[in-house]
Amino acid sequence: VIDPFNDASAIDAFFYKVLFVQNFVNTPLVRLDDSEKLVFPPRFLHEYNKDKFLAFLSLSGECSSLEIPKIAHTFYEALVKFKKRLSPRQGLLPNVVGVGGTCRPGSLRCFVSVDGRIFPCEKIDDNSKTMQIGTLDEGFNFSQVKRIYNMYGLLDGRCNHCWNLLLCNVCPMRIDDGSKLSADRLELSCKKEKSNSETMIRSIIALSEYKDLINTKNVEE
Repeated sequence: VIDPFNDASAIDAFFYKVLFVQNFVNTPLVRLDDSEKLVFPPRFLHEYNKDKFLAFLSLSGECSSLEIPKIAHTFYEALVKFKKRLSPRQGLLPNVVGVGGTCRPGSLRCFVSVDGRIFPCEKIDDNSKTMQIGTLDEGFNFSQVKRIYNMYGLLDGRCNHCWNLLLCNVCPMRIDDGSKLSADRLELSCKKEKSNSETMIRSIIALSEYKDLINTKNVEE
């Protein structure tokens, strides 16, 4: 996880050491609470945008993905995965569907605190009174798992006709204020997810138009 106040080029150089040569490196930015603003120092922003541009070049076929910096691969992979999620579906949506960013708590992995409390994953604040899904002594609390998966009823049908339903990454962790899942935080996260999806869609359209332009020039030549 990258802190914007660190040197992006130094981080990239670190991941070119022998230990990482054959490995994919995922380098997301540190995620703050959605009510907080992430500050980008000018130097980091310059390096970060340069890496995104190189990822665009790779996706457009101008260079191999092996030629782009390690930390540029995160944006590269994000665009590839997002584009796949935009692929046309066969048939209608299922009658029951979860929000895109909500995993089934406890089904993929768990985090256990030192005193034996179970949480959905390692990203959860273990001081949270809302996100605990059981204990080592008593096992899973399936009623609590269900409540978290349904975000304590906060969604209440609001996602049913949302264009971003299958692209959304809202997670209960992001709307937990420590004592409850917050409707205000959900509203902020919802707006942020739509904005992120719009940015990714614009990026994919820009790539498509660039490829069309290059192909047109090649035909004319």
